[in-house]
Formats: sequence, structure tokens, C-alpha cells
Amino acid sequence: MKLRIIKQIRRIFSLKEGEGARTALMFSFIFLLVTSLLIVKPVRNSLFLVNVGISKLPYAFILVAVFSAIVVTLFSKYSTKFHVGKLLRAVLDLSILSLLAFWALFYFGVESVWIIYIFYIWVSIFGVITTMQFWLLSNYIFTSREAKRLFGLVGAGGISGGIFGGYLTNFIAPRLGTENLILLSAVFLFLCIFIGRYAWVNYGKKNYAERHLVKTRTKTQSIPERTISVIFKSKYLTLLMGIVGVSVLVANLADYQFNLIASETIQDEDKLTAFFGFWLSNLSILSLLIQLFITGRMINYFGVGISLLLLPIGILIGAGAIIINPGIYSALLIKVNDGALKQSINKAARELLSLPIAAEVKNRVKAFIDVFVDNFATGVSGILLLIATLVFVISVQQISWIIIFFILIWLYMIYKIKSEYVNSFRMAIEKRFINFEEEPYNLNDASILNSLYKALEGDNERQILYVLSLIENVKSDGLIPRLKKLLQHKSAEVKSKALKLISEFDRKEFYELVLPLVEDPDMEVKTNAIIYLYDKSENPNDFISEYLQKEDLKIKIATMMCVAEDCCTNSELRKSMDIEEIYKSVFAKESMKLLEPDKVTLLKINAANFIGTSLSAKLYNKLIDLFEDDSIDVKKSAVINMGKTASIDFLEFLIENLNNSDLKVHVRDAITRIGEDAIGLLSEKLKDEKVDYLIRKAIPDVLARIYSDSQTNALLEQLPTSELGLRFEMIKSLNKLKTKFPAMRIDNSIIQKTIALEVNYYYKLSSILSVEKKALNSMTENRDEEALMKARRLLIISIEDKFNNILERIFRLLGLLYLSSDMYNAYLGIASRNKNIKADAIEFLDNSLSRKLKSTIIPIIETDTPDSLAEKAMILFEISFENEEQCIYELMEDDSNWLKACSIYLANALNGGKYTEKFESFVNDPDAIVRETAEHALMN
Repeated sequence: MKLRIIKQIRRIFSLKEGEGARTALMFSFIFLLVTSLLIVKPVRNSLFLVNVGISKLPYAFILVAVFSAIVVTLFSKYSTKFHVGKLLRAVLDLSILSLLAFWALFYFGVESVWIIYIFYIWVSIFGVITTMQFWLLSNYIFTSREAKRLFGLVGAGGISGGIFGGYLTNFIAPRLGTENLILLSAVFLFLCIFIGRYAWVNYGKKNYAERHLVKTRTKTQSIPERTISVIFKSKYLTLLMGIVGVSVLVANLADYQFNLIASETIQDEDKLTAFFGFWLSNLSILSLLIQLFITGRMINYFGVGISLLLLPIGILIGAGAIIINPGIYSALLIKVNDGALKQSINKAARELLSLPIAAEVKNRVKAFIDVFVDNFATGVSGILLLIATLVFVISVQQISWIIIFFILIWLYMIYKIKSEYVNSFRMAIEKRFINFEEEPYNLNDASILNSLYKALEGDNERQILYVLSLIENVKSDGLIPRLKKLLQHKSAEVKSKALKLISEFDRKEFYELVLPLVEDPDMEVKTNAIIYLYDKSENPNDFISEYLQKEDLKIKIATMMCVAEDCCTNSELRKSMDIEEIYKSVFAKESMKLLEPDKVTLLKINAANFIGTSLSAKLYNKLIDLFEDDSIDVKKSAVINMGKTASIDFLEFLIENLNNSDLKVHVRDAITRIGEDAIGLLSEKLKDEKVDYLIRKAIPDVLARIYSDSQTNALLEQLPTSELGLRFEMIKSLNKLKTKFPAMRIDNSIIQKTIALEVNYYYKLSSILSVEKKALNSMTENRDEEALMKARRLLIISIEDKFNNILERIFRLLGLLYLSSDMYNAYLGIASRNKNIKADAIEFLDNSLSRKLKSTIIPIIETDTPDSLAEKAMILFEISFENEEQCIYELMEDDSNWLKACSIYLANALNGGKYTEKFESFVNDPDAIVRETAEHALMN
């Protein structure tokens, strides 16, 4: 019974396991804090209005702004030196001592005007700074996702405190006197010290340390910026500051209207204190009802942006009422809208806006905005009221027009901050990399060239090669002696690079230096040397004839490659040469009979290279012959050169070899070089279930390398109907295309349909997992059930592993609907072990995804237990499994061969005979694991 009640309470208040204690603690804290505040505020208002007067209230507003500037400057200066726990204790201690001092002054009759002014200013700053410290602590007690669910409930503690404090003031003020209420306020504040200490030590301290550790790892040494600079450099913080400032300005103008009407109606000090206490309590009751039954749902359903709109719209209605009828009820209407919404929906939404602020500046920024900006706006409202009432002598109705003007500005800033709020969470979950971009060298600068020449004269091979790559397009006589020396270098790579560079110089002395390199053992050096000599020869045909007669096989091959490259670019030479005859003279089978096996392999590899380089269509059939060779190196060369030809004639042959693990990469690249002409046949093969599964699985990766609309459509068409493994490959391919071509056209309806299939599959497995876990938990440890227990555990582990695969597919699909980098970073955040990073990622998704998508996806990534997801599965998709037998039959039809095998294994452990007919249907299954598991089950 007790567990059922606890479960019901959790469901009503959206509490998860482990959150109850923290929430109750913070609820109590804000209850006592606001009770203290709601006792002392009516005292402040009453003392001021009776002893100083409503006409002096604008001056009080201005003084509040001036002194708040001093307070926030001191706070910002010293807040970085102390953690949140110490700051909170210091603020509470100082507040209690101040209250005791004021009580003593008033108790002994010291009620001079300047003391009342000080008291008014102090209460204004005290109220803001203590509640600011409470919410700052709450930021470290709860993650962003917990905050979104629970800040409404926690805030209800403050509203409850407002109700209690207001009614208590209304009841006690006439009996104890206004001044003695200050002492009662200090008592409640004293209790906050113990709760704040406990909350910090047990919950806040660890999260505070974790967040600052993350910042420390990536932080560079720098001089701390002024708080105002930090704010103005951030569009988000600037808008937040603006919203706070305008809201306070509007609230003070509305408060002035309310106080003016109240003070004209009630003259007695204690009765006025009771009146303020009474109405503050009534407003708090309304706030509590809104907080408990509307705030959480409002923020979760509509988000922060819409929730922030309610308060300005409510005040707008009240201001309009005062314009129509400036009586007590109109004043109460504007106060009701302000008081009820400000401490409920608006307060929770405002605190959520503080969550993305970086941990290392949050103290300073919140202090500046919540104290200085709050009270600065109060000062501005005071100046406006002085100008309005003393200079222009405007009526209480006309003040409403000023309020309406500022509300319009307020609404605009709320509209702008919504997108910045989402962007702030995007930044919170992104991976940050430092990119170093080198400045291009000015190679015409003599000093730079001289330093490069010195590098060429050194012994560092990597450095020499790097410099040679830099000076590829430099033609300077200063290079000639260096290149001559490099032609004698011990490194074949350096010699080969130098041979390529000397072709830019028409110098006869190079010719004599290159001739010996024809005999170099390295094939690349030999080939580049022959190419150089061929280019400089007066009669190319004679040169070719001479070198093809050489005994050295490598010289013949190098000469052939020289011919192939020249024929590829020189159409006149191709016409004058008989390429086929030249090929036969070197690569004919007869010429290979007397060669050693390794030389035959070398010759065949280069025969394929010759065909691919020369692009002689009459020799293309030779590549198919070469592919049949036993040597894998010859096969690779044949495939690579099929790609070089880009001939459609090879396409069918290449696709058939996509399942060859040794050649898969080369086959893929060869098909890619064929280009758009390959898309049609690739699409047909992808759809054809008779085609080998490994071939079909490899096709999406090939298509991803050939961009066109038809290729994208080929992938999209098959996406919702394909087998899971094949679907994953297609999704990955579409992701690659989206990364390369962000503007590519994608049919979003197909993506959404596929996401729905994946989500449905996730919920289905969650329901099955719930049934299996219950079955496992009901078992007892004994030998008779050992095999069954093992089978259930294997299935449970396998399903849990599947969740990761499904989640990756879902996020890859989301990357096709939204900015792919955002979804990738969100996925990393979800997978993070850091609960704050994960919470930020979920919050980002909650504000980015469409309502339909987030209604099904957010529960998947936020819910911890399969039972909860099973309940969601029933609500969202009507998926439900009454018993384990239903689960087994469902999994036997699953796309995953491994889950299919696990279900067969479990069925056999449960009652093999019952499933015999089903086992028999799997004995000819194409998957070996499924087939063998079924055969094993039948034998038992």
C-alpha cells in the first residue's frame, strides 16, 4: 500500500526515483525563505507609505538602483573566490544580522525618515539576492532536465511560503505590531541556514565540482573579464538582461499604481500592513494553484518561450483595465496578474533561462542580472515616475500607456531569446576543436627561399620532401644545384620527387644525371627517369623501340607506362602507335612463360596499369582475364584499372564482386569512378532480394559517393521497407551525402516514416524487455532453472545491446531532418556518463524537435526503466505483451537474426516441444546461427 501511494505521488508530481528527497529539501528551503520575505515586505511597504508617503516612492526606487550597483560590484568581485555553499551561508548570516539590527532600531523608536529609506532599500536588495542564491544552488542540485520537470514543484514551495507568510502577517500585525514582525522574519531565515547547508553538502557540492572540472580541463589562462563585458559579448545574456530589466520596470510601474490606490484608501499603518499581507497571500494561493497544476505542464508542453509570454500579456490586460476604470478592482487585477504569474510560470521559466550559462561565470552573471539589473530597472522606473508625476503631472491611467509601451519591447525580446536558448544548449553539447590554419608562404621572398634551400641541404628526409612539395611551382635557378644533389640522394622517394621537379627546367646537364637512374632498383624512380628522358628525346618512337628491347623487365614496364601516360593525353601519338601490338610485345602470355613467378605477377600488375592508364578500349577485355589470376595483387590492380577506365561495361562485373572482402574497397572506388551511369543498376540490385545480401549491404556506401537526385531517391525509396542491417547502411550513406551536400533535397515524409518505424521497434523491444525482466526476477537460484535463467539473461542483454543500435539509427535519421552536427552532438550528449551533459542534450532536443517527434523520442532517452517505457508503448502505440510466449513468437519473426536465435534458445529452455513446429521452420534459414540454434533445439 505504501509503495502504491509513493508511486502515485511520483506520477502526480513527475518525480523519479531518487528525486524526492532533493525536491522536498529545496521546497522547504524556498518555503521558509519566501515566508521570511513575505513578512518583511508588507512591513517595509507600510512603514514607508505611512511615514514617508507615496509621493516619495520614486525616490526610493532610484536609491535602490544606486545601492544595488554598489552591492553587485562587491558581490561580483568576491563571488569568484567562494563556492556557492559559502556564498549562500554568508548571505543568510548577513541578512539575519541586518534584520535584528533593524528590529532593534524600530523597537526602541528610531523611525526617522532616513532609517526607513535604508530599510526599504535593504529589503529590496535582500529579497532579490537571497532568492537568487537559492536558485543558483538549485542549478547545482538539479540537472537541466530535472529542473524543467521539478522547478515548478520547487517553486510551489515559495508560493506556499508566500501564502503562509502573507496570512501570518495579516493575522499577527494588528496584535504584535508592524515592527515586531521583523524579528519573526529573522527566525524563519535562521532555519534556512541548516537546510541550505545540508542541501549543499549532500547534493550541490559534487555537481558544482564536476561542472567546474569540465571547464578547468579546457580553460586557457586569461584575465577575468568584467561581468558587463561577458554579458554584452553574448546575445543570449544581453537578451536575458533586457527581459529581466523590462519586466522589473513594468512590475514597478504597476506596483506604484497599486500602492497609490491602496494608500489613498487605507490610512492606518497596521491595517495597511495587514491589507498588503492579505492580498499577497491571496496572490500566493493563486500562484500555488497555477504552479501545481499548470506550470509544469505549460513549460513541458509549450516550452520556455511561450511560458514567458503569459506574464506580460497578463499585465497588459490589467493595464488596459486601469485605462478603462482606474479603481481599486482594476488595480487589484493588474496586481493579481503580476503576482500570480510572476512567482509561478514566469519564475520557473526565468530560472530555466539561467541553466545554459557557463558555470565559471554563472555566479557573477546571475548576481549582476538578478540584483543590479533588477534594481537598476527599479531606479529607472523611479526616474520615469518622477518625470511623469512631477514634470508632466500625468494620471494613474496614463501610466498604463507607459506600461503598454514597455510590454511591447518585452514581448519582442522573449521572441528573440527563444532561438538563443536553443542555441545555448547546442553550444553546451558541441565538441570544440582548435583548428590551426597555416599562413601561405610568400615563395618570392628571398629570405624564405634561402631557408628552404638550407632545408634541402639537410639530412631530414621528411623535411626535404615537405619542402619539395612547397616549391613545386617555383622555377628559380637557385634550385638547380640543390636538385642535382637530390638526384643522388639515398632516398628513392626524394629522388622520385626531384625527377618530377627537374622536368620544369630545360637544362642539358640534368639529362646526363638522369640516365643512370634508369637502372635504379626502385620502380618509381626508374619510371620517372624514363618519363623524363622520353620527354626530352628528339624522337619518341625511336626511344620507345630502344628501351623496349632492354633485358631489364622493369625498364620495359617503365617504358610501357611512359607510353601509356603519353597516349592518354596525346591523341596524335595514340593514332600513330599500335597500342595493342606494344602491349602484346611485353605482356603477352608467351613472354611470361620463362619468367619467375614474382616477375610474372609484377608484369600482370603493370599490364593492368597499362590498360587503365592508356585507356585503350580494345584492351579492356584483358582486365577481366587478369582478374581471374590467382594473385590477389593482380586482382586488385585489375579492379583499380577498371575504375580508371570508367567504363559502364565493367559495372555488372564489379557489382558482383562487392561481397569480396579482399577487394571490396577497390571495387567500391571503381564503381564510384563510373559515376551517375552506375546508379540505375545499383538501385535495381539494392531492391532485388535475390541478390546476395552482402552485395546489397555494400551498395548504399557506393551510392553515397555518387551524388545526384536519382541516387538519393534510390536510397530513400528502400529506407522504410529494408531489413534493419541494410537500413542502417542506407542511413549512414544518406548522412554522408547530407554532410557533403547540406542543400541536397530529401523527402522528409520518408525520413519521418522511417523514424516512426525505429521508434516503434524500440518501444516493442522495451515491452518485451519488461516482460523478460519480470520473469527473470521471479526465478530462484537453483540448478533446475539454471539453463532457463541463462537463456533469459542472454536475451535481456541482447535486447539492451539492440537499443544502442536503434538509438544511433534514430539520431542519424534526425540528422537528415535537422542540422546533422547538432544531432551528432546531441547523440554524444545522450551517450555521455555525465548526467549534466546528458540533461543539456535532452533539453536541446526538447526545444528543437517537432512536437510529434519529441513526444515519442524524449521518453526513450529520458526514461530509465523498461516498465515505464512499456507503459508508454501501450499508450502511444498500443503495444503490449501479456506473457513470455507472446514475446518469443514476436522475436522469432524479428529482423535481427541474433534476437531470433536468442528467442529460439529461450523457447527450447522453456518448453522445446511446444515450439517444435516453429523450430522446424528455421532449419533451412540462410543465417548459420539461427539454423544451428534451431537444429540444436530439435535434437533436444
